[in-house]
Amino acid sequence: MWAILGKMAIDVLASPAGMSRSDPYTYADHAVIEGPPRLQWTGDGPTELQLDIRLHAWLDDPAAQLTAIEAMAGSHRAHALVWGDGRAAGHYVITRLATTVRRQDHLGRLESADLKVTLKRDATPRAADEPPPLPIVARIKG
Repeated sequence: MWAILGKMAIDVLASPAGMSRSDPYTYADHAVIEGPPRLQWTGDGPTELQLDIRLHAWLDDPAAQLTAIEAMAGSHRAHALVWGDGRAAGHYVITRLATTVRRQDHLGRLESADLKVTLKRDATPRAADEPPPLPIVARIKG
């Protein structure tokens, strides 16, 4: 298992198809008379992750996997992200889900699709005794 996002395990055969991380740092511009503006650091922005995931019928049911991740995105809730080695990465919301269908069978059933899942870290304080992620209900293998 590569990671768990909420109740969904993400498995990969060797490595993820792709993952990028963005850590924004926010500055305010202050205009100065007869001089260049001055910058003032106002804080760190929320970390964003983009996961590139491939769904394929020979690994699992891609339509069911897609439905499960769409339901997570539609819940508009932050989900715990835990790496496969047990490290907690924080809570993330799904802010964007882009799907590219790669293959369908002769009846139009999904056989393969690529997903780009964009996650944004939610820094809302949580109770120290918050329960661990719920049992796995769907698996994504890429």
